[in-house]
Amino acid sequence: MKKIFILVWTLILFFSCKKEEKSDITNDCVVEEQITSDYDKFYINYPGPQKKGYAKAIKINKEWKASASAKILNSILAIKFETFNTEEEDNKGYETEIVDINVLIPKIGCTILGNNKTELISEIYFSAVRGDATQNAYIVDTNKHNKLSIDTFDLINNRVAGKFMFSIKKSRIRQSDPWYNPDELRIFNGEFHCNIID
Repeated sequence: MKKIFILVWTLILFFSCKKEEKSDITNDCVVEEQITSDYDKFYINYPGPQKKGYAKAIKINKEWKASASAKILNSILAIKFETFNTEEEDNKGYETEIVDINVLIPKIGCTILGNNKTELISEIYFSAVRGDATQNAYIVDTNKHNKLSIDTFDLINNRVAGKFMFSIKKSRIRQSDPWYNPDELRIFNGEFHCNIID
């Protein structure tokens, strides 16, 4: 009887340690940052209808909000954040920012955000647009911390949620010069909750 008690106690300790270890990994993934910039030559656009979900973060030094949605495409979780030039609920306004995050192995936990699939990490693309034209495309600044933490990944109720942070810089391929699209952007203290749609 004493051996069974010791075995059960050992198993309880083992699994509780594993649980704490996973929790620590998730908590350390996207850490809260302080605002350090006083740069003010950029726009904060409208978040749009947010009917399928929302995202919020700090863009450089101001509160940023967006509409959010997600899809599963060829086993990749595709998360999208969008801002708009008007506040119209029926979404007649043009998009002003599009953030696409492609999670290669969708699961609860932490993933690094990079620029392309060849690195075997998840990807992030950020475009500043006007009407149907791309003004600027941004690429990840790989010298900075660019991470996504998925806290909820529920395929039964079609929901995904988590936290994010990333630094991006203007791509040389798509580069025009509106003053309100700065050369570098830091988006941090990010959080999103959205539906996974068909």
